Amino acid sequence: MKNLMILLIALMGISVYGQKSPVDKKEETKTKVIRVKSEKDTIETKMQVKTKEEQEVRTVKNPNHPINQDQVQTPKKITTITVFDLDDDPFYDEQHTEKYYTYNNKTYKFEPSEYGFQMSNDKATANDNPFGKARLTSVSRFYLIESDGHNGIGYFNKDGSFVVEYYDPMKNKMVVKEYKSQ
Repeated sequence: MKNLMILLIALMGISVYGQKSPVDKKEETKTKVIRVKSEKDTIETKMQVKTKEEQEVRTVKNPNHPINQDQVQTPKKITTITVFDLDDDPFYDEQHTEKYYTYNNKTYKFEPSEYGFQMSNDKATANDNPFGKARLTSVSRFYLIESDGHNGIGYFNKDGSFVVEYYDPMKNKMVVKEYKSQ
């Protein structure tokens, strides 16, 4: 009887664990060593780039064919972390993180800054050509958005997408833009 109870509890735990939604994850790390020669000696700097991709796996529900269902394209969330080692200790000294989001089939880059983050087109760096700034408010999950053409509030929803809400005086209504996590 005792063994039966243990087996039953183990099976319940396995079935609960199997209920999580499947996520396709890919992680890649590249390390470069940069050597700069000066008149006196050679300075060596290490740069490591970690790229993480996450994508939820969904299929088309077809009761006639419960096996081998077609996969639905879902947004990818891509995070790039670049770290630098500028001295001889075994620890990396500087870190730079970028996250990518899509809106209307265009990709945008969100880069952290001292006040929150800067938003720019994927091709440009946020410092060269930012189209918006997000400043963290005292209510920790909301951001004040200052961008070309509108100012408003922003927040991350439960799906990980960044939502911007602002008032458009030309339309005389609130506008909601959702930047989907890649």
